[in-house]
Amino acid sequence: MQAQHQNSSETNATTNNYKAGDSRMKDKFVVRLEDGMREQIAEAARTEHRSMNSEIIIRLERSFLTDDLVAKQEKLNEILLLRIAELEKKQEFIDFMTEPAPKWLGSEARV
Repeated sequence: MQAQHQNSSETNATTNNYKAGDSRMKDKFVVRLEDGMREQIAEAARTEHRSMNSEIIIRLERSFLTDDLVAKQEKLNEILLLRIAELEKKQEFIDFMTEPAPKWLGSEARV
């Protein structure tokens, strides 16, 4: 029973010391970087005056945003291409209806 109480006390101490944003309590993931990538990240982080971890997080967030924007752009392109095709067909019809009738049909052929 005493051991259980001690574990409970340790848990409470950990919980009481926890602050929002405490990096010790956040999810962690080990990544193997390609040769030279660590130096690139370190340089980018120094340039932006942030930690390497912050630089990696920001770049990951941007990549997800970019993926979303690309998907939305592709959908918009599809919609625009369909609309362009519709307008081109309408223009063809207008051009056909407004071009002069052949002389052999007479002047009253297209009204």
